[in-house]
Amino acid sequence: MTTRTSRAGQEGIALVAAIFVGVILIILATLIMSVSMIETNQSSRQVYLSSAAQAAEAGVDDFVSKLTQNPAYPMQWVHPAERQRTATTSAAKTSGGFPWSGAPGWTYAANAPVTWRKLTNGYEYSLRVKPPKPGETGVTVYATGRKIGSTKYVRTYEATLRTASVLDYQMMIAGNGYYASTATTNGKIYVGGDISHPGIAQADVFGEKKVLATPTLQNGAQFYASSAPYQDIRSKIPQPIDFTQFQVQTSVLRDAAQAGGIYLNGGGAKAWRLKFRPDGNVEVYKCTDAAAGTTRDSILHYYAIAQRTCAPAAPAVRPVPANGAIFAEQFVMTYGTINGRATIGSNSDIMLEGPMNYVNGLDDTIGYIPAIGFNFAYYAKENIPSGSIWEWWGSLLVSNPNVTWWVKTDAAGAGPPGITQMITHGSAVTPFSGNISVIPSRIYKYDPNLQFLMPPYFPLLDHVYTVDSFREIPTQP
Repeated sequence: MTTRTSRAGQEGIALVAAIFVGVILIILATLIMSVSMIETNQSSRQVYLSSAAQAAEAGVDDFVSKLTQNPAYPMQWVHPAERQRTATTSAAKTSGGFPWSGAPGWTYAANAPVTWRKLTNGYEYSLRVKPPKPGETGVTVYATGRKIGSTKYVRTYEATLRTASVLDYQMMIAGNGYYASTATTNGKIYVGGDISHPGIAQADVFGEKKVLATPTLQNGAQFYASSAPYQDIRSKIPQPIDFTQFQVQTSVLRDAAQAGGIYLNGGGAKAWRLKFRPDGNVEVYKCTDAAAGTTRDSILHYYAIAQRTCAPAAPAVRPVPANGAIFAEQFVMTYGTINGRATIGSNSDIMLEGPMNYVNGLDDTIGYIPAIGFNFAYYAKENIPSGSIWEWWGSLLVSNPNVTWWVKTDAAGAGPPGITQMITHGSAVTPFSGNISVIPSRIYKYDPNLQFLMPPYFPLLDHVYTVDSFREIPTQP
């Protein structure tokens, strides 16, 4: 009896243990299946989201390709994947894939039809485009990607696309470029000929031909040339820059000035003085002194060696034009503080008489495009009464292959009296190095705002666009 009782108890315990193990196995199996399903769902979700992101990126890439072919594309067409636009100046509406005639501005109504462009992988994208402001080189695109017809897995990116331009460089020189050992540059430098820069470079330097001296590199700057031991220039700039493409800018600026800007000519003018004011206006003076002579050299010398009195033009005070175009057929002298965006052009030379400042460096910009040369007045100290440092802002484009920029000197070769240092902020495109070494200290500073805020009518570089910023934002289908 005892033995049978013990065996029955053992059999009961074994049964309970088996049931317990079975329950545990069922629980484990259920957990494994649940985890597997969660991981599968998460994996599927990541695939969906990743594919939606790729669809949005495809939209940005397609928009860039259209900009490359036609920089004015957003002002002329509504992209095939762009939602319906409404002109800001009228009630005109245009859907994606059609020409746009409502420039310069537009909005998107909250209930506006959304256009989706389907891709071959089962996903689609839609675009919105922020209207560019006058003078800006960037355009902002909002691209939304999703699985076709889905509202669950959607991603939106904001991309700022910027046109590459000559203003990406602090200095672009078609021929030989020479800097003194005391020179400091903090923007990119490109020299199409021989280069000598024994000073300090705080940004990349590119030289196409012989290297005569290299700078002390700071802030991660690199030196690129066409031969060892320097880094290969072709790795950054695929082809030498063609400076002949810049030689049409004066005619473009003249046409714009005549169409809606400030155009100066005639009336016996030998020269024009433009004094910019912080209130957004510019004082215009006509200079007619017969003592200046009639040749370019005599006029330049007469007005550069001493500050002459000129009569107010009619009208004497004018607003900086909305299209930013100012052009004179004669010699131009200028200085002051600009509030706005403008480019000054001349069918002769342009001369800086003193400081040129901005009211707001994030909003204001000025360019200089002379048909001949750009120079600095000998009498500049008269317009810089508070010190000996001549500081000026602006972008310079000299396309004439025979001249460049220089400081006016006296008969003995001395530079402007009372000026011990010149600080430039901006960019310069010239056929060869300027001659401002008569000023003891020169500091060349690049204005990084030029990457986004270029003076009107400055040339682009081969319609190349770069993505300056790319970030994900809350979805806005």
